[in-house]
Amino acid sequence: MDTPPVGLLAAIHADYIQPNRWVAWADRQIGHTKEPPMWLIDLSLARDTSAAWNAISESIHDTPELPLRELDEIALGLIALKYFEGEIEFSTFLHRAGDHTDPSSCSTDCEYFYHHLNRYLSAPSPRDYEDRAAPEIRQYLKEAIDLAQVAKAQIKPVTEQAGGHQNPTRPEST
Repeated sequence: MDTPPVGLLAAIHADYIQPNRWVAWADRQIGHTKEPPMWLIDLSLARDTSAAWNAISESIHDTPELPLRELDEIALGLIALKYFEGEIEFSTFLHRAGDHTDPSSCSTDCEYFYHHLNRYLSAPSPRDYEDRAAPEIRQYLKEAIDLAQVAKAQIKPVTEQAGGHQNPTRPEST
């Protein structure tokens, strides 16, 4: 493994996985590799998203075939999945998706998410607005979510290494 898996890059970029998970995975990979690449060693020492991204950034620039646009789309899909899987609230999702798409090469413009966020925050019933808007947004992001599902399968060993957790913030509708 000379370069990090695209799914792992996107998951770190989207803040989809926690440091304890990538550290445990990297440590395990190092233990099974005769001469681990420097990015893997650096990743095992990274304790936050910024340090993890710095650890792998050199390998990204050394990999011209890495599709950065696809990386941004996967990261957007992972942010969406965090919402649709109940790990973050609607407003957090919209804000993070807007922030992510602002400087990125995503096919979706940041204003799409900020528009929904503004409407949600000014709605007489934010929950009603969320219930109406979420299915539309899910359909709009179908391609990104599909890419993220593939990435999730790729990073499953990373996310399961330190034990799984679900921390839903949005209760299911009754």
